[in-house]
Amino acid sequence: MRLRIFFVLLLFSTFSLISKELKIEHKLSLRAYLMEDQRIFWSGLERSFGVEGKLILNFSKIKDKRGFFSTLEIFLNQPYGKNILTDNERKKYAQSFKVNTFEISRLTIGYKTKSFTIKLGKDYSPFGRIYYPIFFNNYRFSSPFIRSEAILLKETGIFLSYNPSFISIDFAIVNGEENRDTNSFKAGIIRAGLNFPFFKLGVSLKAHDGIGSEQQKVYKNHLGADLFIKINKVSLSGEFIYDQYGFHKEFDDSEIFWPTSFYYRDIFYKYNTPIEGMGGYLNLKIGENNNLLNLSYGEYHPKKIGNPYHDQNIKRFILKGSKKLNKYLLFFITGIIENEREFKEPWRKGEKGYAFSVGMEFNYE
Repeated sequence: MRLRIFFVLLLFSTFSLISKELKIEHKLSLRAYLMEDQRIFWSGLERSFGVEGKLILNFSKIKDKRGFFSTLEIFLNQPYGKNILTDNERKKYAQSFKVNTFEISRLTIGYKTKSFTIKLGKDYSPFGRIYYPIFFNNYRFSSPFIRSEAILLKETGIFLSYNPSFISIDFAIVNGEENRDTNSFKAGIIRAGLNFPFFKLGVSLKAHDGIGSEQQKVYKNHLGADLFIKINKVSLSGEFIYDQYGFHKEFDDSEIFWPTSFYYRDIFYKYNTPIEGMGGYLNLKIGENNNLLNLSYGEYHPKKIGNPYHDQNIKRFILKGSKKLNKYLLFFITGIIENEREFKEPWRKGEKGYAFSVGMEFNYE
């Protein structure tokens, strides 16, 4: 752990000083917060103080809008304690609470011209667009349902972008999961859209027969649309998707050793038949930069397959706010309200439909 921290600090100090050949930009963010999530009430993890950090390094050599670039984003995460209740009913969720202390969040190497960009590595997914603030390394905590449970924020692969004038076309061949793949078949993502400062519209498709081994393969297909409208310092945005998920073949979910959905998406329906769902959200943001108020409401409607734990609709309201206190310090707060599900497994009966966080962030650029 100490060696990893030393390595990050060494990178930060070294690249702040060297090279007149390259343009180097850097940003260091450190956070401390209180987080409470009553949606997972059963293990003691629902209320905790925490800390984390993020380092971003951007390298570029661009002349006349043409040249190469590279981005490295590193997360420092604080793991949970070891005393987590993992009996026979709860052990399948154990991986959901495993946190890597040192994480490569993004790493890309690319080349760009005036209207064309190609890059290779791990970066933000071209599927859709998000316009709401993210205050944590774990983006899933305070994201709308389709972003926390269906659409990946980041992908690893090759990315191509064509942006002549107000038209934007993105294409990617990726692993289909955020990091190195466990399945040889790759995913294809394409998005076509209009791009103006005050208005953006796009349509996206992700096609993938699923992640995991042949026996454990899970569907991962989406068709979606995204929208953004801005007037002065007020913006309205949203995303909507048709979604396919679930196991290809019957599989004992007690053998799942990867992070497991608390919304019962890791289940089998019919042989080689995906489960379908539709969902979306609208997002209202007032303010800019680090002084803002953000409101989001979304719903997700899964196909009714006869499993009462899975078949319930999800409704999620999110409130976020941030205030810049001075050049370096930022105060932020998040509140989440979900509809309480009527059907719960007996050992989950203490869960409630709300979560919140409050914290401070230090930024140095």
